[in-house]
Amino acid sequence: MKLFIRETELSDWLPVKELLTRLHDKAPYSKVPINYPDMKRTFATTARSKNALSMVVADKKHRIYGVCICITQPNWWGATCSLELVTYCEAPGWQDKLIRRYVKWAKERNIQVITVVNSAGENPRYDNLIQKINFQKTGSVHMMLPEGE
Repeated sequence: MKLFIRETELSDWLPVKELLTRLHDKAPYSKVPINYPDMKRTFATTARSKNALSMVVADKKHRIYGVCICITQPNWWGATCSLELVTYCEAPGWQDKLIRRYVKWAKERNIQVITVVNSAGENPRYDNLIQKINFQKTGSVHMMLPEGE
């Protein structure tokens, strides 16, 4: 099976929704309900925006194996910043390629601060991958989940 990375199309919504639902179901916040209409709106906005990168790992039959969605915006201090909203891939070896493509995209736009965030729980393999690409750990993500999670 030959895979490739391409920008998302609006017709990718359903397979991306299924992929991200599987990610959500494994995450520490899996009991928090997904707001699919808002998720779809965000997907459509990022797929069309000049200030966003939305890409998928796909095959020639249009099956989706991974997704990476990123945005650019000024940070609190006014530096141009890119923020990876979600990156998830079920094809071995392709998460690395998605993140490297994101970094290339951000550098081509002269982004001053390039960020990735893992809010899906502790993942030493992901941490190693990110450090290998030259990201530095600068903090952590903390969430207040609904009672009982």
